[in-house]
Amino acid sequence: MRDGAKDTIADRIETYACWIRGLRTSKQRILPEVDPADSLYVLANELRLLAEAMERQEREMQRLFDLVQHALRGVLLDDVLSEIYHRFAGVIPYDRMCCAFLSDDGKNLTAYWAASSLSGKQVQPGYTQPIAGSSLEDVIASGQPRVINDLVAYLEAKPGSDSTRRVVAGGGRSSLTCPLFVDDQPTGFIFFTSDKPNTYQDSHQSIFRQIAGQISLVLHRSRTHTELVKHNSYLLNRTNELENYCQLSMRY
Repeated sequence: MRDGAKDTIADRIETYACWIRGLRTSKQRILPEVDPADSLYVLANELRLLAEAMERQEREMQRLFDLVQHALRGVLLDDVLSEIYHRFAGVIPYDRMCCAFLSDDGKNLTAYWAASSLSGKQVQPGYTQPIAGSSLEDVIASGQPRVINDLVAYLEAKPGSDSTRRVVAGGGRSSLTCPLFVDDQPTGFIFFTSDKPNTYQDSHQSIFRQIAGQISLVLHRSRTHTELVKHNSYLLNRTNELENYCQLSMRY
């Protein structure tokens, strides 16, 4: 039945159903205009909000994909980490980023690289700590990023944590710890630190989870390549030293 120029509920439901089908196939994004007095207004408005959320997520995923592709262009590990530091700032908030790797036996974690806009001195490359007994054991076990949104309170609860004390002394107030895995084996962590408390939300954990596999693999390959370059450079230097020694010996 029709009431003047108004469509029946069935007609309006079919209109929304057509829009949803178009949304599913990416052929239509704009929801037909809805009268707030319409009895289906609440449903229509929720559909509109859902479409907007999907569009935002699509844009974020595309941006993440572009960022990872930029990182892939790097060859040496320092270059890749620098790319991540400069390009991820618009996706994950941070004032400092640190990358640390596990030893071959998985017993120790050593900071490899760090970049920061904070003035205070924090955990520096070369800093090593055992994994056993640390909270990072739980992060590895869960395989999920961890958020600490009040580092000062966390340090008060765990005063024996030397790394947390260094981070807090350096101006860090909240952190996002992201584990790295290659072939289901833990290889290290990326630590994002903010100078403000309550910086990190579930969405930031979700963002990293979506690209964790790619980032882990990129860093692993770059690290392997970097170590190979250093090893070859060492061998070349040793060869040159030996040749120079032989030439000097022949003179005498």
